[in-house]
Amino acid sequence: MGSKFHYSLGIYKIEKAVAAMQRLFCVCLNIVDAQLAGVLDAAQKWLIAVGV
Repeated sequence: MGSKFHYSLGIYKIEKAVAAMQRLFCVCLNIVDAQLAGVLDAAQKWLIAVGV
């Protein structure tokens, strides 16, 4: 009985760690996405200014 509880506790900890990593990954993706949008916006403005 005790070992089964310990096993499920281990799975619970792994699930929490995976969920935390997924949240971190989403935050990183959002930051990269925002930076990419900023770079594309700047490039577009530069192209318009240059007259391409």
